[in-house]
Amino acid sequence: MKDIDDAEGLSVNEQLSSSTDTNRVEFTVTGSDNGQTYIGIFNDGTDINMHTGVGTFMLDNLRIEKLDATPPVSTISDLKKLVEEFEETGDISSEEVAHALKLHLAALEQFERIGDNKKVVKHLNGFKDLLIHRKALEHISENAYEILSNSADTLIDKLD
Repeated sequence: MKDIDDAEGLSVNEQLSSSTDTNRVEFTVTGSDNGQTYIGIFNDGTDINMHTGVGTFMLDNLRIEKLDATPPVSTISDLKKLVEEFEETGDISSEEVAHALKLHLAALEQFERIGDNKKVVKHLNGFKDLLIHRKALEHISENAYEILSNSADTLIDKLD
């Protein structure tokens, strides 16, 4: 995941040499689950000269779009990587919970390797039950639950 310091095109607090300089900046903002996300844009505090434009800030062609945050998952290994990422970010509350999920997925990897899709689908549904249980106990964030559950559904649809 990118940090604002990784914005492409302009570094944080970079000053342009004159009011005629332009630059393109591109970054992704991951909003809050409650929908209340604010982005602050400010100038350097200079007085605005309405004749020359010095000190003004112009925001043009702003595009805001909602992106599908679900990463593509095509194997059990991809699902396992997601669990590891959520463990690192704290979306899975403890090593114990992450270990239980990864252990379940390790068994699924064995069925996937031998091509037993019927057992993979059956145990993916069991994985989803485990997610429901852990979410109810607040061991998994809403975001992690949604992404892991949707990813499991993607694999089930692929294998069914």
